[in-house]
Amino acid sequence: MPDRRTVLVGGCLGLFGAAAGAVRLRPGTDIGFDPASVLPQQVDRWQAVAPEEVILPSPDQLTDRVYDELAIKAFVHPEQPPITLVMAYGGRQDYTFQLHRPEICYTASGFDILDVQERDLPIAERPVPGNIMLAERGSRSEAVLYWTRIGDVFAQSLWEQRLAVARGVGHWRVDEGVLLRLSMPADDFESSVPTLTAFARRMVKLSGARGRQVLLGQP
Repeated sequence: MPDRRTVLVGGCLGLFGAAAGAVRLRPGTDIGFDPASVLPQQVDRWQAVAPEEVILPSPDQLTDRVYDELAIKAFVHPEQPPITLVMAYGGRQDYTFQLHRPEICYTASGFDILDVQERDLPIAERPVPGNIMLAERGSRSEAVLYWTRIGDVFAQSLWEQRLAVARGVGHWRVDEGVLLRLSMPADDFESSVPTLTAFARRMVKLSGARGRQVLLGQP
């Protein structure tokens, strides 16, 4: 019987086939710099500190093959609850290896998903299709804001993510992918989503042109 770590990794990565292994595809995008370098150490009054417990797949060979970069940061504010940032970047998203989605990771980590909604996030010049989520485990509850980009497609569900990968494979290429996740302690969307949205908007602006390239696929 697989242990919890195996189940967590398997569930988070969303594996669903190996057809891409049978064809020769153009390689994923090489952006020419460390994707995590775009993340600021300070966002207005939010200051980066060492992160504590974070909901993630455990590091192992499988995650190493999926992600070229996995960045984790915690930000503290003198008047706000802390925000945890997770950025997963992979230069190759194909049928076999895909970015994990928070609604899967949190469930695999023992959380109950109370609500997941699709939202157009006002974090850039044009709204970015993404998601907000409420999750609870015992006395711990979190609000999560996130978006997933595969090439130039923002996928708001696992099926949209798979379709984006399939389109790339259909054009004989594999696309880069990024998942950006922000979370904070909260019991409802009203007290958390405005704060997470404002943080994301300022973070994108502070990350500059390289940040927009990684986070939003824009020059």
